[in-house]
Amino acid sequence: MARFYQRYLNDLSQHVHQSEQQHDQLSCQRESTQLEQSENAAVLKQTNIIEIANVQDSESTIQRKRKLSLPQSLPTQQSKSSSRTSLTDELDELVVPDAIIQDTIGVCFIDTDTNTIITGCSSGGNLLKDHGRVGCSGVIGSGLFTYTYQKGDDHSNGNQNDTIQISVMCSGNGEDIIQMNLAREVCNNIIETHYSTSSSSTETSSSLSHKPISQTVSEFIISKLSKNVSLRALDSQFNEKLYVGVIGYVFDSELKERLVFYFHSTETFAFGVLNGCRGDENVEFELSCLEQRQGKQKGYKFGEWLL
Repeated sequence: MARFYQRYLNDLSQHVHQSEQQHDQLSCQRESTQLEQSENAAVLKQTNIIEIANVQDSESTIQRKRKLSLPQSLPTQQSKSSSRTSLTDELDELVVPDAIIQDTIGVCFIDTDTNTIITGCSSGGNLLKDHGRVGCSGVIGSGLFTYTYQKGDDHSNGNQNDTIQISVMCSGNGEDIIQMNLAREVCNNIIETHYSTSSSSTETSSSLSHKPISQTVSEFIISKLSKNVSLRALDSQFNEKLYVGVIGYVFDSELKERLVFYFHSTETFAFGVLNGCRGDENVEFELSCLEQRQGKQKGYKFGEWLL
């Protein structure tokens, strides 16, 4: 009987030892997998913002800044020794019911090798979507527009081979965007204000604006374009309200300069840039929000940055 118990204890001890080894192996595999996920997680890093401004009146000015505001809810970096939670896990927890998603989705693809721009956007949600209605996303020139301008046209300075490429996408109240023909008018305004003139070439430089593109676009939309239509968007007091957002891309082939600009009078405006020319540091994200004053959102916001 003593031998039986001794052999039983030996077998039990060996079994426990094997179980501990298997547990250690599984723990090592799990830790290795989590480390790989952490290393592969997206890393959002600060980039060079040229200007961001909240504007309450026409006398306000832009302060040039070099920063990128990231949402506080998202991690700005991932560490191997920190918690294993990846950016994907963080985003997965932010579940929003499909029924309340009403935002426009737009994508602009730019092939720098061939200088080709492909732009597409679609309206989100079913709010105000009556049968037979065509929203601004389905109207070229309203929801989106892409334009290439030859610098040698209209007696402007520059070689005939030098071009300006502009692509604009819009979000907000669709009926107002259609009335204003917003995307096309913004493109035309950029060309007329910054690049083109019908006068002689000796007067070109003095007649063009030296303001940032985002500022001239905002002034054009607020002071001129929105005044020419009867806005259908209303505020809480049933007064007409401009409710739009604009994101655009400008490429100057002569200066080799690529710029992204934005303007919005909506509460928020989110957009991002994936720059394939920058290696690992290629994700740029901006969540722009209007300031709150006395419980109300005031003004509008605009800004731009160089790629």
